[in-house]
Amino acid sequence: MKLEKFLMYKIGKVSMITLFVVIVVILNFFMLNKVISKHVQNTNVEHSIIK
Repeated sequence: MKLEKFLMYKIGKVSMITLFVVIVVILNFFMLNKVISKHVQNTNVEHSIIK
């Protein structure tokens, strides 16, 4: 019983950490996407001005 509780605790901790990491990665990905799309729009505007 003790071993099972310990395993559940370990698995719970690992899954919590994994979930946290996944959320952070997803948030970073969205932020990066916004920055990249803004950058692309800016470069497009600059190119159209040059033309």
